[in-house]
Formats: sequence, C-alpha cells, structure tokens
Amino acid sequence: KIEFESDKNVYIKADAIKMSQVVYNLLNNAINHTADGECIRITADGCRISIANPGPPISEEDRKIIWERYQRSQHQSSRRLGTGIGLSIVSTILEAHHLAYGVDCQDGWNIFWFSYQSARQ
Repeated sequence: KIEFESDKNVYIKADAIKMSQVVYNLLNNAINHTADGECIRITADGCRISIANPGPPISEEDRKIIWERYQRSQHQSSRRLGTGIGLSIVSTILEAHHLAYGVDCQDGWNIFWFSYQSARQ
C-alpha cells in the first residue's frame, strides 16, 4: 500500500528522466525494506519530496555508507533484494542537480528525502 500526500504543485527545472529514476529508486528501496501489509508514504511538502517506510531505524553506521555504491543496509524487515547501487545512483543524480538529500529515522519510519530549496553541504 502506498499513500501520497501533496500540499501544492511545484514546478522545477530538472532532467525529468533522471528525476524519475531518483523517485523510482527511492520507492523501490522503500518496497524492499517494508514488511508485507505495511504502508509506504510519499509526501510532497513544498519543495521537499519524502518517501517513508516503516521499520527499525537505519543505524548511524549504515546511514554514513548507504549512499555509496554496492552498500546495503541490513534491516531486519528487509527482503534484501537489489544490488546496492540504487541509492548511489540517487545521490549521483541529486548531487548533479545540486539538490539537498538525506535520510531521517524517526517514530518508526525511515524517511528518504530530497529538496529543491538548498544544495547539500
């Protein structure tokens, strides 16, 4: 199950094919790390897009390396599918567009996000 919430339409200048790859990879990642019967949330809040999946938090150690090629977080609920390059593709595309991105873990959710407001520091 996927829930989508948006507060308004936001138009940006970006490579549509590359940005669709970002959303696809983040959604695929969420699906792979979501237990059957759970819900994934996609939120467009102003200039910030978030894809959140329920589950145990990603460890601090994993948060430092998941954006690197061939790295995978070892969630307990993970189906452990994929090659470990999806998030590195996401980071490469977002950095090429000078967009901020990250992952937050709070209240039982792992929230992968990117924003058009400011470049990642």
